[in-house]
Amino acid sequence: MGYTWLGMRKLTWEEVLQRHEKGELAGCFRLYDDNSEAMIDRGYDFAGDILAHHKKGGEFGEDIDTVDLELADGKKITAPAVVDVSTLGCMDELEYELWHVIEDYMVQFGIRTQDDEPDWATVKAVQESILTAFTDAGVNFKFGYEERSCASNKTSEKGRREGMRSAKEITESLEIAKGLCEGKTNESWNARKAGRVMAELIAHFKKKR
Repeated sequence: MGYTWLGMRKLTWEEVLQRHEKGELAGCFRLYDDNSEAMIDRGYDFAGDILAHHKKGGEFGEDIDTVDLELADGKKITAPAVVDVSTLGCMDELEYELWHVIEDYMVQFGIRTQDDEPDWATVKAVQESILTAFTDAGVNFKFGYEERSCASNKTSEKGRREGMRSAKEITESLEIAKGLCEGKTNESWNARKAGRVMAELIAHFKKKR
């Protein structure tokens, strides 16, 4: 699964090399799959400590800003200043584990399920209560949908503007068509323009269908 603690920003191999060349790699960390880490001290050996770790598929990271907070009952916690949940990717394994906890509660209550499939709505509800507890404590979650929401709003606004423009064009065309039908024509409203107006109307309503 790899190193997943969000209190550490992972460094690319290029960043590791750059920091090594600048003498800035000390104080960073070697990261391990069990979510443990080892600080790189000033007397590190590049070949033995850094390159060997990299060749084994090991990762590197640096501490990010953290904040000290308290849960509802006074339990002190330390959290990243911003918890970027979007970087975690798929959380299926964690959600399955949460379902197993819910099953333990059901056993205590004498409740049985009629099949082995998790009830994902219940899992999500419990997950939401956990997130709410941390949010109330002051944890700043970033879920990644802020950018998507912004992009969606821009798309909606573009569609709205295009819809307004289309409606304006159709209204103008209908006014011209009305004038043609009522005989309010002049030299500029000739048969050619009438044909174009009707073609625009037909194309518009075909698109709507």
